[in-house]
Amino acid sequence: MKWLIVDDTALYRKILQNVLASFKDVSEIQTAPNGSVAIKKAIASSPDVVTLDYEMPDMNGLEVMQRMQTIGLKSEYIMISAHTPEGAQIAIQAMEKGAIDAIAKPDGMNIESNIESLKTQLIPILAAVRTRLAATGSIAAQEFSEAKQISNFKKIRSVAVQGQAPKIIAIGASTGGPRALTTVLTQLPEKLPIPVVVTIHMPKAFTGQLADSLDKKCALQVVEAKNGMPLRPGVIHIAPGGMHMRVVPASVIGTHKIELTYDEPEHNCRPSVDYLFRSIAREFKAAAIGVILTGMGHDGASGMKLMKLQGATTIAQNKETCVVFGMPAKAIEEGSVDHIMPIETLHTAILKAVNPS
Repeated sequence: MKWLIVDDTALYRKILQNVLASFKDVSEIQTAPNGSVAIKKAIASSPDVVTLDYEMPDMNGLEVMQRMQTIGLKSEYIMISAHTPEGAQIAIQAMEKGAIDAIAKPDGMNIESNIESLKTQLIPILAAVRTRLAATGSIAAQEFSEAKQISNFKKIRSVAVQGQAPKIIAIGASTGGPRALTTVLTQLPEKLPIPVVVTIHMPKAFTGQLADSLDKKCALQVVEAKNGMPLRPGVIHIAPGGMHMRVVPASVIGTHKIELTYDEPEHNCRPSVDYLFRSIAREFKAAAIGVILTGMGHDGASGMKLMKLQGATTIAQNKETCVVFGMPAKAIEEGSVDHIMPIETLHTAILKAVNPS
């Protein structure tokens, strides 16, 4: 992979360069101190990945990314933002506009801990980029894979329990998730009669800003979930970064609330989609809708299988509109998905399941 680091701080360029050089499949690393130099270097070398600091003198990182997109550069973009509410807001905007991911710039006093923080954040992003770059398999292989997915889908569908009227919508996402969530959630109507719960793999600093950003765009209210919060119809509850989220019975019979925990990470993720989906399968059985969106890895597949076996309606984003097809692909491969939809029309499957008449 060829990388271009764009940052106006020489020390940070050097630190990030050293971190990237420690990964064996990073073959070339260039640096640029500002947006103008970055664009010239990107045109000349066509990097696979561009990391962008937000605050720079001539143009900010978001502007650089949009310029590069406009001139047709086929790079993946990673926004590196300050560990502040403003920085988180910028990171969310970047991901909504096409950045593959965002990381928080370490602000510790110890350089070794800052390096370790960068490595930890970059490992899953490198895996996602690796998958994206390797996604050009042969047509025959793709057709074989799709045939296998359809076969498995028919097998499990034939034994599924008859669904009930849904009482909840549960959504899981990872890489590319902010943009996918924006597309789906902004198309849900104001009078949605059931609650929505969402787990997305994001750092702690970013999920609150994601909820605020979506709340401004959606007809429904969007909140970052809090421990003990009752599930409310017409409200979208987003799991906070760094904590698992599940639904549990509330004190009033027939009602449920959110429980947040620091249980061990699953698939190296906290929050985990499987963690949420298992609780949905247990508490709501057939009266649920499960949705799995773009993401690296296979978090959510086993939880969706449990939901499907309980009779829930299950929906996955299709390959063509995913940033990374890992999570939906695994659920489809296991035969756990009723509907495979482009992100632009996925909401129609949700609404049809909510109101089948």
